[in-house]
Amino acid sequence: MYNGLSKSLGTVLLAAAVFAAAGCTSPGNPNATSTSANSSSPAASASEAAAAPRGSSPSAPATGAKTAAPAATPTSSGEAQAPQAAPEPTFAPPEQRYLSSRVPQGTDPNAVLQVGQESCTQLENVKATEQKAVVSHLIEKVDAEVVAAITDLCPGLQPELDAARRGFTDGDFTIGAAAPKEGGGSISAGKYEAWNPSPSCTLVAYDAAGGAIAQSNGTSAFTIPAGTARVVSDGCYTWLAA
Repeated sequence: MYNGLSKSLGTVLLAAAVFAAAGCTSPGNPNATSTSANSSSPAASASEAAAAPRGSSPSAPATGAKTAAPAATPTSSGEAQAPQAAPEPTFAPPEQRYLSSRVPQGTDPNAVLQVGQESCTQLENVKATEQKAVVSHLIEKVDAEVVAAITDLCPGLQPELDAARRGFTDGDFTIGAAAPKEGGGSISAGKYEAWNPSPSCTLVAYDAAGGAIAQSNGTSAFTIPAGTARVVSDGCYTWLAA
């Protein structure tokens, strides 16, 4: 009998040892959990990954986090493309002629062109009111810049410019074969009329000996008489060839 009991007890003890080695808990311990319950199974990991929002990743920055600025667009050679220079302004042929040799280095040609265009606009506005007023203005104010503006930018004013070259202002002039020149003091003999003279306008013609041979107050056209060597105008402003 003891041999049978010993065998049964040995069998029970062996089974208990095997059960403990396998990590199983006793059915009577409610607080114990199996080791496998604490670890994630491959199936559970796959389910969690599928439930995550599309495009998210563990390393994605939080909302509001700063990101690096986009890199410069590379060219076909792999180098970043440099900024392109602004295109050169283009001008019509008359404008090119006006700007030729007239734009100082470092000066915007558009600014130079604008000066000439404004001169043309002012003269054209005066002409629209009174054609002779333009001629009188050009007699007083004509210079190389105005001549260039008319020649290249507003050639419609060329007749007024030609007429102004035959006129003269107040001053002391000799009678010559040519019309007034830049820096010159001669006028040609002929018929003239004063444009908008003052009440004190006086033109006196002198012969070669210095004697007065004729005069005018500008209220009517005046023809320089034969034998005149010199004329002096004062208070008449401008005389236009009649």
